[in-house]
Amino acid sequence: MNAGLPPDIIDSALAHGLSRSEVERQWNRLHLPSRPCVPEAPCALGSGIQKLNPARRTELEERGRRLQAIRFIPASGAATRMFKALLARDASAIAQLHQRWDEFPFV
Repeated sequence: MNAGLPPDIIDSALAHGLSRSEVERQWNRLHLPSRPCVPEAPCALGSGIQKLNPARRTELEERGRRLQAIRFIPASGAATRMFKALLARDASAIAQLHQRWDEFPFV
């Protein structure tokens, strides 16, 4: 077991159906030095991006309503800056997010 991995994180992950080895794998990815990544091409429909049909979108929206988010981890420094106000729970930023939700590409 990874010495830096807190037991409460393991217990929580196991309760959510993750295996101990998967928890350790993810922990190590977060805490070991990152490897450089060289993109091959931009994401586009058919190349890393899927267009959901209305039925699948509705299914995922309903699933999202039933789930509870524990943490929001932006995937890049740009995303961290973009969502800084939301992470700080700024009321006006949250209101703007709700008002313009359909304009976001990740909807």
